[in-house]
Amino acid sequence: QEYPQNTVKFRFARKIKPELLQNKYYVISHHGSGGGPEFLPHTENTNEICKVIERYGANGIEVDVRVAKDGVPFLYHDNTLNPRLVRKGSLVGKPENYTFDELHSLVRLIHNEQIPSLESMLDVIVTETTLEFVYVDCKPTSEPGLGTIAAICESARQKALSLNRDIEIYMAITTEDLYNAFLLLPNYQSIPTICELDVEKLNQMNSQVWSPRFTEGTQNSEVASLHAQGKKAITWTVNIPDQMYQYLTEGIFDGMLTDYCTLLAYYYYGQ
Repeated sequence: QEYPQNTVKFRFARKIKPELLQNKYYVISHHGSGGGPEFLPHTENTNEICKVIERYGANGIEVDVRVAKDGVPFLYHDNTLNPRLVRKGSLVGKPENYTFDELHSLVRLIHNEQIPSLESMLDVIVTETTLEFVYVDCKPTSEPGLGTIAAICESARQKALSLNRDIEIYMAITTEDLYNAFLLLPNYQSIPTICELDVEKLNQMNSQVWSPRFTEGTQNSEVASLHAQGKKAITWTVNIPDQMYQYLTEGIFDGMLTDYCTLLAYYYYGQ
């Protein structure tokens, strides 16, 4: 692998405003993508990318969970095993058609990593990083495994507590079908969640975080109302620089998902 040979010079301009360091603002890497598999040294949704994404300005990460044929939650974004993420191999089609052992042993991702289980990834995040926020995006096909996903997230939270780790781990409910299935879980209102649906459903689930799509606007009145209830609001997925800057300066969100966390961190800490 070749490395850049050009010299880079940095110039100190001023200190970061103290209030920016005191406030909790979440720069959340959108599945650790870096905008595409060619821009970072590791593939998205892997244990390896979790270990390095803080170097690029992130203090949080969004990961995509699916459920294997044998019920094991694993991390993978796309609906199929395809060349965007996977090296040529023997498995094709939907990843949910295979057991986790098959996926883990027979698939190699772009940078030669293995597909991780949700349990292993959360353990890496808790024990080998200082990330502060984990957004566990439940893909639509994860409905049969919602209870298992919730249990794995809770186990990771308990481990973090035992290590005095300051980290928030939330399941994200992203579709109406997932919402309806989630309401059938025992004690569902006590499970820490992010709601990507409307505020009424957020209240029904007792979600701690609302996550509307950025195309809905800053929605400052709704966000302020949630803040008054002690809840957070995070928007997704903001990649256009002008919109990033606009949402920082005109909005009151507590964070953003983005493929370009370095740029978002630059805009936020440079205010």
